Amino acid sequence: MVSQAAAFLMLPFLFRLYSPEDFGRWAALQAVVLAVAAVGVLRYDLAIVTEQDGERAGVLFWGCTALGGTIVLVASVVGFMVATRIDPGVWDVATLGLCALWLLAAVLNQPLQAWLLRNGRFGAASAAVVATTAGAGLGQLVMAIWHADHRGLIAGSAIGAVAGVLLAVLFCGKTLPKLGSMAGLAAILGQHRRFVIFSLPFTILSLARERAPVLILAAFGTPAQVGIYSQAWRLVHIPSGLASSALRPVIFHSAARSGVGSVGSLVQQLITGMALMGAPWLGVLIAEPGLLFEIVLGEAWRDAGLYAGMLAAPALLFVLTNWLDRLLDVAHRQDANLKLEVVASVLSVGGFWGLLWAGASLPAATFGQSAALVLAYLLVLTVVYKLCGYPVSPLFRALSAATVLGGLAWGVTAGTALLAGGLVGLAVGAGLALALSGIVALRVLRPVVGVIASAR
Repeated sequence: MVSQAAAFLMLPFLFRLYSPEDFGRWAALQAVVLAVAAVGVLRYDLAIVTEQDGERAGVLFWGCTALGGTIVLVASVVGFMVATRIDPGVWDVATLGLCALWLLAAVLNQPLQAWLLRNGRFGAASAAVVATTAGAGLGQLVMAIWHADHRGLIAGSAIGAVAGVLLAVLFCGKTLPKLGSMAGLAAILGQHRRFVIFSLPFTILSLARERAPVLILAAFGTPAQVGIYSQAWRLVHIPSGLASSALRPVIFHSAARSGVGSVGSLVQQLITGMALMGAPWLGVLIAEPGLLFEIVLGEAWRDAGLYAGMLAAPALLFVLTNWLDRLLDVAHRQDANLKLEVVASVLSVGGFWGLLWAGASLPAATFGQSAALVLAYLLVLTVVYKLCGYPVSPLFRALSAATVLGGLAWGVTAGTALLAGGLVGLAVGAGLALALSGIVALRVLRPVVGVIASAR
């Protein structure tokens, strides 16, 4: 919550310091850096958590670190050769050096986070995430003094990534395995090869689903369009980032120790609560997206509201699904994760590219992408529930109720805006959404409070 709040509070300042074109170049680079970082250890970082033997987990840790460093070196050399030939005026040596530093820190973060998670150090892992996110935002604010363009955004991202890694190293401290303990690495990697066979392609496809549209749009549109679209996507996915950071490590750790059945009731309660709490705010956003973005971010970003309104529905469903893949990892059904991601990526990315290639406008392509993602995420929820043995009927009841609440909030917001103006409509809609989500929170949290009271 702290990391997402820090990022959100800085946005009004950052979006007034940097132009949509600057964010477009930064977003295209970010898509590459985060993609390489996510696959830089071939997803063996997940095996650090699931490996039961501590010494073998230590071997995996240093194996991941060495592998990640090698990938960074190769990617940096290739990236330097390509970028300086494509546009040397934009990608100078200093900027590319910052990109390499950003990439190195992002890769090293994978095994460090896994080691903290293995030991149940959720507070330490969270602090490192906060340092990364808040450090990037603060760095971008300060670096605007140096260069108020894409270079300042890149430098800030590198600062945040390095801060997160340093803090993670500090928290790991003496618990880190002995340096150089890599005996039997090949055999251990072979025993955990399912992560490479299934989890690595899954990660690549999920990154393609999230990042490839930015690169595709860069080929069809202007830097300003890339910036507006990418930041609309980024903003509506802030809640999913919160859900992922808060829920994925805890659910993964608990399920890895006790099985997916042990967390079934918690998973169902979380999904129901988040769907019902988020739906009213979704209705408000869809009713007046352009005005909302203009108020918060400035007039230059009003058009981003159009894309945010179309992407908001799948973004809410992504809040419910983006941490469920760890359950299938524990259940040894990484193959199901991969198949689901193939469907989601082909439908959304393929549809987005196909529409743009056929000459459709960016709003039309975004709407098609949104519809495909809604279908894909509903499929993910259904399949995960089935494979984990959870009852499906409560899920569909919760989604139906969320649709009703979202429609109510949209109707009140749009109707009030029509009668009394957009600002009044947003105020009334936000008040209704706050009341509805508050009621849901109390009803969802009450059983948890009761369990805690009984335990005490």
